[in-house]
Amino acid sequence: HLINDVDHEVLTTVAVNFFINASMVGWDIQEEARKKYNCNIPWLILMDPTSACNLKCTGCWAAEYGHTLSITIDEMENVIKQANDLGCYLFLLAGGEPMMRKDDILTLCRNHQDCAFMLFTNGTLIDEKFADAMLEVKNLIPAISIEGYEEDTDFRRGKGTYERVIKAMAILKAKRLMFGTSCCYTRRSAELVASDEYFDTVIGWGAKYMWCFAYTPIGKNAVTDLMITPEQRKYMYYNIRRLRLEKPLLAMDF
Repeated sequence: HLINDVDHEVLTTVAVNFFINASMVGWDIQEEARKKYNCNIPWLILMDPTSACNLKCTGCWAAEYGHTLSITIDEMENVIKQANDLGCYLFLLAGGEPMMRKDDILTLCRNHQDCAFMLFTNGTLIDEKFADAMLEVKNLIPAISIEGYEEDTDFRRGKGTYERVIKAMAILKAKRLMFGTSCCYTRRSAELVASDEYFDTVIGWGAKYMWCFAYTPIGKNAVTDLMITPEQRKYMYYNIRRLRLEKPLLAMDF
């Protein structure tokens, strides 16, 4: 099911870049570099192209950095080249909201067709034009932030966010693109996120995987009453692993 209803060329590109380049060819290069430099070589690189964001979500650390920090496309190109030289072909792009730099991200994808790029995004800036560009480059896989259903998503991310995210996922599903969801669960949403019903809903949206993150209070005046309880932490630990075995959704509890 994880590969059903995905465009064949997109699936082939992702499989080659992830399983062959990043996990097989790259591993041998990484092993040589580990011996040469006597240090760990990363399997993947996490980059934040910008601290800018079009939302201001409760508890997000990006707001603490301001909206003016960014990496130039030349600097990102340089990081990718250095990473490739060390055998790393997998990149996670976060922020801020990386889609604030969507033209530069698409340029990186075009320039590095042997790499796989995962995009952690709030999803509100994904439209038909961007989805068509994803079909063209084939090596960009979004992880779209959604906190459950409308009430919990809009509670942290602002009114109307849920509807915009649902629309974005519908566009990606219609174009047979590969994508997943990213969920920051809180004290008020943990049981929902790890429920059979919600997993079935996420599968229905067309997602092939789901990242799960426990809410962590960050920065000045951090909101602490959204932290999950010890009992909820135990519930998430066991239930997400059970659902991963029972449902056609690759769930990862960070």
